[in-house]
Amino acid sequence: MKCIAEEPLVSIKKQSQLLGINRSNYYYKPVKGSIYYDYLIKLEIDKIYTELPFYGHRKVQLELESNNFSIGKDKVLKLMKDMGIKTQYPKMHTTIRNKEHKVYPYLLKDLTMELPRKNGVLLSYFL
Repeated sequence: MKCIAEEPLVSIKKQSQLLGINRSNYYYKPVKGSIYYDYLIKLEIDKIYTELPFYGHRKVQLELESNNFSIGKDKVLKLMKDMGIKTQYPKMHTTIRNKEHKVYPYLLKDLTMELPRKNGVLLSYFL
């Protein structure tokens, strides 16, 4: 943080209070290379999605692991959301009934189903 002096007359704790930030922000060092690594993974996800658009984040993660990328499925899901990638599969309500077709009644609606018995003993050839 450039706002906090390197060799302070006032403690770092007091300076961070005055600036209204957490003291941990002063000590935070960003991980180097993570943006480049994410970019490489996004390129690989794009390749996988182009070939197999029906793969979800779990299978994409397994494909990435088979291509020697070490990444968890939550990170894959986050990257796929950032890229705007969604699995392609048939959505709900794909079948719309034709109003002109006849609807047949369900004939077994009021019947109770029982297993066959002989003299009160359950017949075993159905089990």
